[in-house]
Amino acid sequence: MKGHSSRFPIDVNDLPREWLVVRTKPRQERVAVCHLKQRDVEPYCPMYLEPKWRQRSGGVPVPLFTSYIFVRMDPGVELNAVAYCPGVAHVVRFDREPAVVGQDVIDAIRQREGVRGFVVPPEVEIGIKLGNKVMI
Repeated sequence: MKGHSSRFPIDVNDLPREWLVVRTKPRQERVAVCHLKQRDVEPYCPMYLEPKWRQRSGGVPVPLFTSYIFVRMDPGVELNAVAYCPGVAHVVRFDREPAVVGQDVIDAIRQREGVRGFVVPPEVEIGIKLGNKVMI
């Protein structure tokens, strides 16, 4: 083909990548994250350790935002790869536009992560001592 170049005309690394909000199917956050990674899309599902309420339950990592994950991608290029991924219900939209989350919000959540990679609530970080008043 005349004028055909072996190089891709667009440098995909220069495309704007934004964090979008994705709704997952019930209890399918881990499935969606696993499949999105296989599709070379950057997912982020902040997790926290569920408080131990009963003797045998608790201490289990659970999503900070149930049924929601964040996905960093170029909406114009990778939207279908995300929308039709196993575990994904749909990309959250407002007036036909994907819901975009700022990098500052993602950074703020990541700053709350402890050494093990789980988000640590301020109450746990500071500590609640016996006899302290708490608001429920």
